[in-house]
Amino acid sequence: MNDLSFEFVLERLEQQQEVWLLQADNGLFAMVETPDQSPLVPLWVMAEMAEQARTDDWATYQLTSMSLSELIGWLNELQNDGIQTGIVINDAVRVLPFEATQLQDILLDLIHRKDKS
Repeated sequence: MNDLSFEFVLERLEQQQEVWLLQADNGLFAMVETPDQSPLVPLWVMAEMAEQARTDDWATYQLTSMSLSELIGWLNELQNDGIQTGIVINDAVRVLPFEATQLQDILLDLIHRKDKS
């Protein structure tokens, strides 16, 4: 699969109002490391892509959805813990990284745009 465009990602987020994550039995979410070794929580805009990532270390993880409003609240905690987020844009778990507050601003803008329409 080709990389998802940022425009496509924004459209999906605006339409669905949710993201997908992989969650372990202990409640923790799947994480990867950035090139500088910082922790990052991957977020998927398509359930099918998240499901395909359930291999190797994540084989036992469950697919779970999170509403954008819940995610916006959680992003404050992630920022305080120094954890980045990222939107997965292809099957190889290539991620567009965001500081938590940066993604929060993008999501709040999407929600406000949707409320105005």
